[in-house]
This record gives sequence, C-alpha cells and structure tokens, in this order.
Amino acid sequence: MEVDTSDISERKDRMTEKLQKRHDGRIAELEKKREEQDVDESKKTSIDYFYKTFQVEKSSIETGLEDLCRPGAKLPKVQLTDRFDALIMRVKKLQKFIADYTAVLPSYDINRSQSSASELLSTLQRKREEMIPKKKFAFKSRKKESEGVPVEEKPPKEDGRAKSEVEPENAFVQDSKGFSDRSSECLRMAGDEIKLQDISLSNLKSCKVTLEGYPSAVHVNNLKDCKVFCGPVPGSIFVDNCESCVFVVACQQLRVHHTKDTQFYLQVTSRAIIEDTTTVLFAPYQWDYATKDEDYRQSGLDPNRNNWDDVDDFNWLASDKHSPNWGILPESQRVQKWD
Repeated sequence: MEVDTSDISERKDRMTEKLQKRHDGRIAELEKKREEQDVDESKKTSIDYFYKTFQVEKSSIETGLEDLCRPGAKLPKVQLTDRFDALIMRVKKLQKFIADYTAVLPSYDINRSQSSASELLSTLQRKREEMIPKKKFAFKSRKKESEGVPVEEKPPKEDGRAKSEVEPENAFVQDSKGFSDRSSECLRMAGDEIKLQDISLSNLKSCKVTLEGYPSAVHVNNLKDCKVFCGPVPGSIFVDNCESCVFVVACQQLRVHHTKDTQFYLQVTSRAIIEDTTTVLFAPYQWDYATKDEDYRQSGLDPNRNNWDDVDDFNWLASDKHSPNWGILPESQRVQKWD
C-alpha cells in the first residue's frame, strides 16, 4: 500500500503555519506588554518628576515669603513690591506647570496641586496688601459758584470699572514724559528733563531713542526695529510687545512680555524676567555718555553689580534644562561701540 506523501506534507505545512501563527501571536502579545510597561515606567517617571519639581518650587516660594515677612526685614517699598510681584508670578508659573501635567496626573492629585497653588497665591496677595497698602483715593470736590455745594468728581471708567482697576502693571502713566507714534526718527531726552521721571515709549517704528539721565522707571510698548539707549534706572524697566529691537539699558529690574527677536545689552542689579517671550538674547551693558558716572551716583544704582545673564523665564519651569526662549549673545556678534 502506497502512502500519499503529498497529503502528509500538506498537513505538516498547515501545522507548521498554525504553530508559527501561535508563536507570532505570543511574541506580539509579549511586545505589547513590554511597550505598555515602558509607557507605565515613562508615566511613572513623569509623575515623579512633577511631584519633585512642584514641591521644591512651592517650598522655595514659601521660604521667599517667610523672608519678606520676617520681623526686622524692612525693605524699601520699591524692592518689596518687586519681591512680591516676582513671587506671585512664580506661583502663576507653577499653575501653568500643573496644567501641563493634567493628562498624566490622577484627578485627585491635579485638584490637590491646584488647590495648594491657589492657596499660596491668595496668601501672597493678602500679605502684599497688608505690607504694601494702597493709598486711599480721594476725589476732589469743588463748589458751585452760586450755591457753594460740594460736587464729587466721578472717576473715569472703562467697562463699568474704575480705570485704576483695569490697567496692567506696565500701563503708561498719563502724565509721563516720552515719545509715541513716531517713525524713522532720532529721539533724545536728557538731564533734568527725565530726572527721576516716569518715561513712556510707545508705538515707535525704526527709531533711535536716547535717554541720557536717570529716570525712575521706563515703560515701553509696541516698538519695532528700534534702538533704545538709557542711563541708570533705580526702578524697573517694563518692555511689552516689541519686535526686532535693541535695548541698551541699566536698571534695578527688567520685565519683558510678549517680545521676540530682540537683543538686550543689560545691567540689572536684581534680575531680568521674561514671559510669553521668544528669541531674545542678552549681553552686558556697555554705553558711555557725558554724564553717565554722575547719573549712577545720583540714581543710587550700583554700577559694579550686574546680573545680566540671570534671566527668569516664567514660561519655563524645568530647572535641569535651559529655557529655549532666551540665550546669550555671542561675543563675536556684540556691538563694541555705538554710533
């Protein structure tokens, strides 16, 4: 009796194919479990990083608040205001950090972290109001010529609120000096004209601005393709919504918002703060003019103290990585002498 070898071979092939499929299935299942395990490990690492970073930053802010409230730690009002504002901005930055991890963290932990940050923010704001009380605003009164009855002047309003309630921290002072709505001009102020004055620069394009003296503060808004040179400022310089500019400035604190493609030749005795800002570069301050030394002496700004490369990006919390939003201007690209 002859055996049909072709039938045996065919059945053998089917069995081999079946075993191979079963083997491939097991391999695929093992690979899937391994990938899931890798994802779990990565998720666990991210969660661990979040908790560590959150606790370290929260504790640091709390320590900063304790230092401000410590008996005997009396600071000038300007410095105290800057310290509180910096701590408040750090809490807001921490809240953004929590929001970035909502897809990874359990709901309970998200709510607990958000609640903790909100409580810290409320504490800071309450302490700020206690230690830096706002001046009471009194409306002027005038008498009617015929009746002698006092008439209360109404405060200006915007959207149903008093103007003081809606203006941002870098809003321009109505009576401040400066330049606005100019294009392709060389603009200059000096001496007693800006001595301890609030200076405002707004809506300038392709202008060169020279401020020889020591204003108390400088507010800059909406500049494009401009160069700004300024003597020592014992207070803060606020820069908002600027593009493709060069700032050569000296101050106690620099705050930059919504700005891009801009260079800062900076002397700052406190630090520079940026937010919602990209592609900005920093280099040390270098600008000479006739009354520079005397302006430093009169302003009280220390010319030997400069933290030009100590920049705090409120959109970047990771302490182990440098913010991609700012950098150091290479020495080979720095201007050595200004026209």
